[in-house]
Amino acid sequence: MPRSWRVPRFELEPADVSEVLRQLEADGERIATTSSRVQLPDPDDLAFVEVARSGKADALVSGNARHFPERLGIDVLSPRALLQRLEAEK
Repeated sequence: MPRSWRVPRFELEPADVSEVLRQLEADGERIATTSSRVQLPDPDDLAFVEVARSGKADALVSGNARHFPERLGIDVLSPRALLQRLEAEK
């Protein structure tokens, strides 16, 4: 495994990635999706829309909100906005 996992704006250590994946597996909910014919600026984002819709998600968290048009009817939050929302709900 590489020393760190790098994506622009992010640098995560392998142990941190493993912990997040373990937590998602432990606490996550499996969602059976329904196919959608929605056109998105980035077709690779379609799976996220399908999971959000099928799972009746409160919001979709993305650093690329512009990839998810408002017409989808899904709240799209930046990671910072999600943290602010969670803090406000305390």
